[in-house]
Amino acid sequence: MDNFHFSALDAMKRSFRILTSNIGAFALLALIVFLPLGIWAATVFDGFQGFRGSNLETTQTTYLIANLLTSLLGMICIGGVIHGVRQHYQGRSASFVECCKVGLKATPMMFLLGLLTVVIFIAAMIPFYFGILVIGNSSLVILLLAILMYVVLFTIFMSLFVSGAALVVENLNPIDALKRSLQLMKGARLATFGTIFLEGIVLAVMILIFAKMMEGATSAGMIKFGSISVMVLMVLHYLLLAVFSATTYFQLRLARGETLEGMTQAKSL
Repeated sequence: MDNFHFSALDAMKRSFRILTSNIGAFALLALIVFLPLGIWAATVFDGFQGFRGSNLETTQTTYLIANLLTSLLGMICIGGVIHGVRQHYQGRSASFVECCKVGLKATPMMFLLGLLTVVIFIAAMIPFYFGILVIGNSSLVILLLAILMYVVLFTIFMSLFVSGAALVVENLNPIDALKRSLQLMKGARLATFGTIFLEGIVLAVMILIFAKMMEGATSAGMIKFGSISVMVLMVLHYLLLAVFSATTYFQLRLARGETLEGMTQAKSL
């Protein structure tokens, strides 16, 4: 479209409005995601006494299991949040139960989408690693190849940024979801990066706030408060990124003149 226009700032503002209006359902989804890590932290840290001193190998194993469960639950959360954003664009409120149902239904395809995305990233990185092994005799060459690799990975990430939303909303398979994301993101990668960059600024400010609050705390208290702070930040990061991604998807559709059933008043939300 010749008049295509997408604003990262508008997407961020709308994302925060959607997040605050659905904070109850979304927060419950995110808290469930990090329940395994919360249980792990409770077993590892003994209140204000700090680390329990459990067997290191056992601690690492349980931490890995907790992270795997968190990743799985994260797919349910993201699918549910995407549905919640769609409900908001259609002028309806999202219920926690309904978001869970949609998230559970979308999880198998979200899992396959995640695997496919990882394969794409690995495939994109292989040539650069071979290049470093073959011609990387100087620090300058290694630096240039590393920069080029990150540019390529950044481009891929931006191109696939709304694939999850496309999969859930349009009921696509993973391959078609990736193609749909490529179509929608054409000409909007840098603007979308602006959305993610703004999210990063918000998180950085929150980290600074937590760090300021922790000044003067005792060592044991700092460990406990620090672990809780990290959990809170992870929950917020999940929510913000999921809402930003879904909002970006809908904003791109609107910017390209597309619509969705029941979304006739989306521009005025």
